[in-house]
Amino acid sequence: MAVFTRAQLPHLASEGTTVSVCGFTVASVPEAAYYGNHVPGAVFMPVSGEWHKTAGDLS
Repeated sequence: MAVFTRAQLPHLASEGTTVSVCGFTVASVPEAAYYGNHVPGAVFMPVSGEWHKTAGDLS
């Protein structure tokens, strides 16, 4: 698990930027690039214990 600071998160809001944490480099990508290969459906958020619907599962 990599922990980000509040200062690092806004930096990742700009497409193409990177942040290095725990020896890993995390790069921001457009949402279409990230979600383009995911199967539509609910997503489980383990920290909150909630299920969220994705755009393909809003019926």
